[in-house]
Amino acid sequence: MQRVQQYEEALATVKEAIGMNGSIQEVVERFQQTEAQNYSLYNYVSELSSEQEQLTEEIRDIEEKIHRHRSYGIGNASQNEFQSRRIELEEIMNDIDRT
Repeated sequence: MQRVQQYEEALATVKEAIGMNGSIQEVVERFQQTEAQNYSLYNYVSELSSEQEQLTEEIRDIEEKIHRHRSYGIGNASQNEFQSRRIELEEIMNDIDRT
């Protein structure tokens, strides 16, 4: 009997903490809904983190290409080399536009 009293007091404390006056079933459903929402948010944050890592890597690659082109010195390149570099730069710009 004392144990039942402890459970009832614990339930009353939980209900008060979450602002509910309903039955045990309503409290359980509320917790389940909250858990489902938290899980969805966790998955969303994980997806965003993965996307951020991918975009960071793409940015690094683009910055490396830009650095190579700057250090190459287009002013000293022949016309064919200039055209080749221009095409590569256009591809980089297209990559940037896609992200």
